[in-house]
Amino acid sequence: MNKDVFLMLTEFCPNRCDYCYIKNRHIHETMSMDTVDQIMIEYKPYRVIFFGGEPLVEIDLIEKILAKYHNVCKFQIVTSGLVNYEKFILDINSKYPLNEIQISWDGVNNNSRLSVDGFNRQDEVYQKILWTIDQGVKFDVKCVLNDLNIHNMYKTCQEFNRLALKGVSGEFVIAHKENFTEKFFIEFEKQLLLCLELKEHMSMEFLNKIMMIICKDTNVKSCDAGHYYVFRPNGELSYCTILSQYSSYNISEEDLENRCNHFDCQNCEIAFMCDGGCRYERIITYGDKWKDNYCLHTCRINKIYYKVIINWLNNMTIQERLNFNNLLLRYDKFTKLYKGGVINE
Repeated sequence: MNKDVFLMLTEFCPNRCDYCYIKNRHIHETMSMDTVDQIMIEYKPYRVIFFGGEPLVEIDLIEKILAKYHNVCKFQIVTSGLVNYEKFILDINSKYPLNEIQISWDGVNNNSRLSVDGFNRQDEVYQKILWTIDQGVKFDVKCVLNDLNIHNMYKTCQEFNRLALKGVSGEFVIAHKENFTEKFFIEFEKQLLLCLELKEHMSMEFLNKIMMIICKDTNVKSCDAGHYYVFRPNGELSYCTILSQYSSYNISEEDLENRCNHFDCQNCEIAFMCDGGCRYERIITYGDKWKDNYCLHTCRINKIYYKVIINWLNNMTIQERLNFNNLLLRYDKFTKLYKGGVINE
């Protein structure tokens, strides 16, 4: 099956999020339509993800792409909702409905999302979320967990539950960093258990980890680098959104598929959850020896996931386990359909 393609229409962004890995947020370089045409013809993507920077800076280019290719493949956008957003929803998405709209919001009571001038823009993003609900547009919200907002993970999860009642899916993802503070790990373990206890509307990140633990599938890839194509504004090809910022490393698609060679990883009891972890984090930390090493903070995060989820599952009643198994079956069908697979009843 054809892979997904990330189009980094520009790397420019008016925000300065604490965890962002894009280097050239201050440079306004735009992908040309000729480059888009070449990519569409050569790679024939299953799904195109408009990415950045802030992709809606290039709203006119997005409209041209959708007008030409809307019926060719699926389309998705990842945005802060802070630039040209209302115009995009009302004028463009109404004509060419995207298959998925993802708004980046960093949760309640935090200041991770700052403007170039240093102003906190979290409330602005939340107001765009509420406005989008009022428009009847289907979308989801993703929160990047980091040292600045981990203490509010449970409160954010509660807010996700309230948004779910209005048809909005809320998701967590852990920031890509070279390390975290000790406070992050302590708080993450505490907050994770509180979030799991909510049960009603569970993050896909949690469901993925739970399914890994239940199935113990040793073929799992904790890092999806190499499973898609990424194109920078100048047309440069990469196999990972983060590694696109480090072209000097010249990492091949095959390199990214390989598991970590370190003895600890080869003999780890939770190898089914992690195959060495994020390639970017290992490359930045270990350079040319990244294939033979893993990041201790990634290992620790996965061990927290394993410990908390195992205890949580073991404390379920029989009825709770039956109800949860039904949820997992529905989620399994959803993931296969999302990836273009076939459901066998």
